Formats: sequence, C-alpha cells, structure tokens
Amino acid sequence: MRQITIREFDFEEFGRAYPVLSQLRPELPLQQYLTIAAQMRERGYRVICLLVDEKIVSYCGFSFTTDLMRGKYLWIYDLVTDEQNRGKGYGGKLLEHIEGIAKDGGASCVALSVFRELAHKFYKKSDYQVKSQLYQKNLLD
Repeated sequence: MRQITIREFDFEEFGRAYPVLSQLRPELPLQQYLTIAAQMRERGYRVICLLVDEKIVSYCGFSFTTDLMRGKYLWIYDLVTDEQNRGKGYGGKLLEHIEGIAKDGGASCVALSVFRELAHKFYKKSDYQVKSQLYQKNLLD
C-alpha cells in the first residue's frame, strides 16, 4: 500500500521539489527559482508537498496576505501535480490540506490566478468560482 504524506518543506528542501514545480514553470531555471523563492520567503512564502512513498507528487507554494477586498486570505502562487500522477486525486488532497491551513490561519478565503485551460476544470470541480479577471501590462518587453 502506498504511503501518502503531506508536509511543509524547509527552504533547504525547495530544490528537491523543483522537478515537479518546473512542470508548471518550465521557463524558470532552478537557480532563479531558488533566488526568487528566497525573496518571497521573506514575505511569508511557504511550500507544502504531497509525497507518495517519499516521492514528491504535488507541489503548492502559497502565503497569507491581506487586502481591502478580502481581509486576510491565503494566496496560492503555484499548485501542480506531477504529469504522470494527474487524475489520481493528489492535487485535490493537497488543495484540501491548504484549505485547512487557511481556515486554521483565520483566512476569509483561498484565492489564485489560473492561466492554464486544463486547470480551470480542476478548480471548478473543487468549488472555486471565478471572481475577477486579471489584467496585466508587461513592462520589460
């Protein structure tokens, strides 16, 4: 029987989780990821992974934040399941765990932006509703 574990990773372990994250962010090299994650960590960025038999299968990077619209809430930056393990419920288990962290932390909600079309179905199935549109103007192009 497979052993499923969900746990928070220390910063020193972030590199171990990179192969799964890189499936969502293939344009982000490992060293750049570690540099940016270290900067984000100063603002509360955390990483929680779901492991199956000690192999990382799902990754979630998030932080608590506050704004005038939502009050305190949990923002998910990245949530991804290893391509070979999608459709097995691991992403849903990790998302439920993150929602528990949000509740325990006094958050009003969990929020995220979704860019990949395939992910829309996953979040709708998990009772997430579209609440806004994201507009972005690139300044470095």
